[in-house]
Amino acid sequence: MRPRLAVGLVGLGAMGRQHARLLSELPGVELAALCDVSPEARAWAEELFEVPIFDDWRHLVRHDVPAIVNALPTPEHYETTRAFLEAGKAVLVEKPIAATVDEANELVAIAEHNEAILMVGHVERFNPAVRALQREIEAGNLGEVVNIGSRRVGVARPVAPRTNVVIDLAIHDIDICRFLLGEQGRLVFASGVALGSNLLEDHADIVLRYGRTVASLQANWITPVKIRRLAVTGTGGFAEVDYLTQSLRMFEGVPSVFKGSVWNFFAVAHESEPRNVEVERVEPLRAELEHFVDCVTNETVPLGDPRQATQALALAMNATDVIRGRQTL
Repeated sequence: MRPRLAVGLVGLGAMGRQHARLLSELPGVELAALCDVSPEARAWAEELFEVPIFDDWRHLVRHDVPAIVNALPTPEHYETTRAFLEAGKAVLVEKPIAATVDEANELVAIAEHNEAILMVGHVERFNPAVRALQREIEAGNLGEVVNIGSRRVGVARPVAPRTNVVIDLAIHDIDICRFLLGEQGRLVFASGVALGSNLLEDHADIVLRYGRTVASLQANWITPVKIRRLAVTGTGGFAEVDYLTQSLRMFEGVPSVFKGSVWNFFAVAHESEPRNVEVERVEPLRAELEHFVDCVTNETVPLGDPRQATQALALAMNATDVIRGRQTL
């Protein structure tokens, strides 16, 4: 029997605590060490896990664990991930990969130099509805994709956000567009506003172009209902994903137009009947962690590609610069 993979976790905020829960449950995994600077977070962990708990991430660099999950705030991703990679550890770092594109590129180079696995936690890639949509697109069931529309809004602004709504929320859909279309996009429009005395943008609208495909993305923290939806229009149909319910509806075919009297100004189109695609629901974060463990154990290539994560960050930073007037299109 293969020994369990020992995994350390740094960062016990809201996301880190979900990682801790799942790592403690996964077969083939030993949650071997935890770390957080907060006494409250360490006290929380002490009540639930009988593992070493540190107050400084440098202890994890020296600790005998081959794999690390890095759930620290974004500004701390670069220094910590770099140290873990240079120590030869496999790293799953939460999105975004780093705070700047230069930092991200350096992390990719360090991982390649040290032959260490670096995976980025773009968790929506592991949403089964998204994976089902990817298969439908690859099978040609939508024809040529001409438009993607996403709405990722609500439901509350973080108490003390370290990044704006573009880098915190919209980056998910920027990455999913790259994932579905297989190419890097370019920014054609970005608008956003920080509300009241806030320093970081609370809502944003972004338009990207991927060859002949246009993607329109909306993200905010202010809508009083949580919506996570993606719509894809193709020359052969239309698809609609609800990230939250993990559902996928397909409307295939082209509209058949009723050719009535020439005096009838409006053509009458007959709608396609929806096809509900069967999706086996899973917890995306669990699937992401299982994939990371498989990558470390079997030396497979991570689906959370760090180069593509860097491209997503570059577009999010580009949009932020345009919103703030530091760059023009």
